[in-house]
Amino acid sequence: MLYKTLFVAFFLASIAGCDADKKSQQASQPFKCLTSQSTCEVNTTFGTMFVKFNVDKVLTELPFNVRVEFKKDHLSRNNSRPENSYSVAGYMEGKTMFMGKIPLFFNETVNSKHNGFVAQTMLGSCSADNMTWRLWLTVEKTSANDDKQQTSFFIDFQSSRF
Repeated sequence: MLYKTLFVAFFLASIAGCDADKKSQQASQPFKCLTSQSTCEVNTTFGTMFVKFNVDKVLTELPFNVRVEFKKDHLSRNNSRPENSYSVAGYMEGKTMFMGKIPLFFNETVNSKHNGFVAQTMLGSCSADNMTWRLWLTVEKTSANDDKQQTSFFIDFQSSRF
């Protein structure tokens, strides 16, 4: 009887620790513009680009993804010819309170719906409940003959501790 009780107690304790995989839930959320974002659509020398997030609200100390993608009509222009390749680099810094620079490492994603660049990141928490962050992005285009062109821009967005 003692073994059955211990087994049931151990079994219940082990399932109590189970939780849905938040990483896979987060990855499956659609990318969208934040309501706190200064702009979602940015006109650059390479065409119009979108900056989107996979969360409704950016919370500190919780990971989130940022996607940079070309507007669909740009894909038919000469700028996106197959011989051109693109890369994205960026970082975030506090606008209302400087907390250092948080680098972003973008990976290219290609699928049937969206071509773009995605980076996973996280913000540190500070003494303020809400904070404005500046996301700096640099897009580089390399042509077939290795000519490189860059364009840089930023967007601001809000984060919250809760």
